[in-house]
Amino acid sequence: MVGLPGPQNLMCTGRLGEVILESSQIANTLVAQVLNNRLLRFGSSSTKNADNPKTEAHLNELIERYKNLDIHLHVPEGAISKDGPSAGVTMTLCLLSLVLQKPVPQNVAMTGEITLTGKVLPIGGLKEKLLGAHLTGRISKVLVPRLNRKDIIEDYIYNLHDREVAKELLNVMILDEEKLLQCARRGNVHDAPEEWIKEKLGIDVVYVDDFTDVLDAVWDGEVYIAGKEPSLLRERSRL
Repeated sequence: MVGLPGPQNLMCTGRLGEVILESSQIANTLVAQVLNNRLLRFGSSSTKNADNPKTEAHLNELIERYKNLDIHLHVPEGAISKDGPSAGVTMTLCLLSLVLQKPVPQNVAMTGEITLTGKVLPIGGLKEKLLGAHLTGRISKVLVPRLNRKDIIEDYIYNLHDREVAKELLNVMILDEEKLLQCARRGNVHDAPEEWIKEKLGIDVVYVDDFTDVLDAVWDGEVYIAGKEPSLLRERSRL
């Protein structure tokens, strides 16, 4: 993704299908909404809140920068058709990274559909996506939609040798997961399935519910959404 001086525009290339193009537009609209509504905060909320003149000036600068960015998003291997909503979270973060001029750590990968309200929705093919991240040899953290945890549980269970134990454990873990999802503070859980992924692929799975979780997982509280202070997000992740 490259941003050049010019009227605000987003061009996408790489033989992309209709769904992935729609995802890029959703990502662009979400970033515009976050910027224009002045929802971004930086660092400690006690020293850089919305009333801080430096924060206000910085937000104005970011809005102007965004309005004057002609963005070109290219997905490599242009001869191969690509489609689906799975890149929504990635495109949203890349757009914001471009505006902020703040790089995303190279050891982090992510997947998930994004909505106009910033919710992260589940995707298909998670097993293959995690394997692909592992095969790059440089990814140590993958952000996964919270609602995809059941896929990791099932993959973990199906790799157990004792089929009777596996069947019983699957019922228990899926039931526990359904109960956990009903809690307001369902958190970023880490249990046997996540530990198994870590041992098997060398990847830390981080679950995200919305774009605020994505920012916290990638930039560790350096950038966050107003009303979603990093300390609150980390407290939730420990549950």
